[in-house]
Amino acid sequence: GELVFNFASSFTDRPADEIARRQQALLAHAATLAGVERAALASAVPHNFEASNRRVFPAGADGAAPPGSPNAAEGFNAAFTAVSSGYFQTLGIPLLRGRDFTAAEGASANGPPVAIIDDTLARALFGDSDPLGRRIAIDQADVAGASPDRQMEIVGLVRSPHEDIVQEKAPRRIYRPLGQARRSNIYLHVKTANPSAAAAMLEPLRRALLAHEPDAPLLLARPLADFV
Repeated sequence: GELVFNFASSFTDRPADEIARRQQALLAHAATLAGVERAALASAVPHNFEASNRRVFPAGADGAAPPGSPNAAEGFNAAFTAVSSGYFQTLGIPLLRGRDFTAAEGASANGPPVAIIDDTLARALFGDSDPLGRRIAIDQADVAGASPDRQMEIVGLVRSPHEDIVQEKAPRRIYRPLGQARRSNIYLHVKTANPSAAAAMLEPLRRALLAHEPDAPLLLARPLADFV
């Protein structure tokens, strides 16, 4: 069973570096709690209205769109989520090819910009070509000082959750490491070792997280299924 805890630091006046540090500390602490199998951070909850969209473009070495889909030059809309390492395992999202984000990418802005995309976006951008190692650009900067057309390398391909409560067709999805796309409003996803005990663990885990950081801006705690 999966539980979700929403920490909204946008309601505080904490500096961005401190927010990021506290988020990582809460994630590390959550992973140590009894009954927790895995934990991860994300900027949105699957199937929920928090997800934001980005326009994603294939990018050649010179920034120009390579030949491919007839719409490649205009880009494709994709649901955007910033995640920590371990997110896909925590939510049971299959990694089809490539790799997950590293712990360093999930926590730090240092290092080359990278992305993971789902198979639906990969087909739109590159057809049947291998997306791994290809470069893409998005239409909005993720970090202060980054250019709007900042390029990134695709390091992984996933099969995203295909249920969607807003659209009949599953949205294309792009994921960025949280360290390279910081967010003050964050969701801590917790996968319990015993799914049948998840609901009973909600309140003890909430208390344990607040005991670790009493002034954490915890807005809500609920089972992931409640969001759907």
